[in-house]
Parts: sequence; structure tokens; C-alpha cells
Amino acid sequence: MTAPELKPCPFCGGDAEIWRAHEGRTAWVACMGRCAVLVSKEYTTDAEAIAAWNTRADTATRNAAIVAAADEVEKEIAQAKTLMPMVVPILRGVHRNILALIAKGAADDRA
Repeated sequence: MTAPELKPCPFCGGDAEIWRAHEGRTAWVACMGRCAVLVSKEYTTDAEAIAAWNTRADTATRNAAIVAAADEVEKEIAQAKTLMPMVVPILRGVHRNILALIAKGAADDRA
């Protein structure tokens, strides 16, 4: 029986690979894309490592967290306009990225 396929990275969409220090050692999964995120816990089998990597937050929880983050950034932008106007462009960029995540989540839900 073959191991299940690894899902793409949940953060950047990059390909993931199983890693181990050497044969016979525990396994973990790492993104080979832009973000290089990894599951820091080591697993006894490839199947356990893959199952951990492929686990995703349910859609409602994920979307609620992203929307809450967007709301917080909007508040920070409003406050920064008066206190630190030079950081407003940075916060706007963060806000755009969060909104893109919301749109991507909605598109993934429809797929």
C-alpha cells in the first residue's frame, strides 16, 4: 500500500517533501516552496508525518481567523494614521495579503 499524497503547503502552495536525518530515523514534512515551513514534530512513520501535514483547519475556523486578523489590521491602520503615518503603507500591504487569503479560501471552498 502506498502512502497518501502530500497536500501542497497551506501557506504558499509549494510542494512538500518528507524529510529524515537518515534512513531508519523519524520523519517530518517540510515545504519546498517559498516559505519553507515544516512540521516540527517528528513521526515514526511516513504515514503519520503525511497525516499531520495534510491536516487542515476546518473552513469555518480558518475563515473566521482570517477575517478577525483583517479586522485587527484595519484598526491598526486607523490608529497608525495619526500616530505613525509612515507604517500605514506596510499595514495596507498586510491587509491586502489577508484579504487575498480570504478570497483564496472562498475560492478553495467552491472548488
